[in-house]
Amino acid sequence: MTVDDFAGEEFEFDTPHTEHTDENIAFYEKSVREIARGDSYVCMICTVEMDYTCTMHACSQCYRVFDYDCIREWAVKSTKRTVDASWKCPNCLHVSHKVPAKDKPRCWCGKVVRPDPNPMDPNSCGQTCNARTCRHGCSKICHLGPHEECMRTMSIKCRCGKHKKSIFCYQAQTANSKKRFRCDDECGKTLPC
Repeated sequence: MTVDDFAGEEFEFDTPHTEHTDENIAFYEKSVREIARGDSYVCMICTVEMDYTCTMHACSQCYRVFDYDCIREWAVKSTKRTVDASWKCPNCLHVSHKVPAKDKPRCWCGKVVRPDPNPMDPNSCGQTCNARTCRHGCSKICHLGPHEECMRTMSIKCRCGKHKKSIFCYQAQTANSKKRFRCDDECGKTLPC
């Protein structure tokens, strides 16, 4: 084949601009980008435009980001008004009993108190998240949002123990608790009946 064989053909190339536009990324990742730009993400409580130097707190349910002092004040006032000392996220109304600690804003993974301002990835400490979602832990860098399914492979045996197969860790978590599969071979064991 030569270049002339492709004359008149149109091709689409994956570039960083088409691959990761704001339209095709998750809202929580879009939030982090807006905070990094510092001109469009607004705290829902105080309406200040947040940038990467702000102290932040995110709802564990909807991942909406708030100015840390605002959400702490919101939580403290709310817990004083409820019988069970709970407060709700102003965005999704998720009920929480844990009030953010005074003067201790944490990075997204919770390892670092008062993380250094990070213009590339606001509120991230830059360490591996390592949240215990499975035996391997989350392998992403400190991040806002849910943890991805673990794609590390593990070996499981069939019910009779003669065969093994490799599966992804997240598949083992969704499988039955014995983590075994059924092969098509006869096991040769006597049935209890």
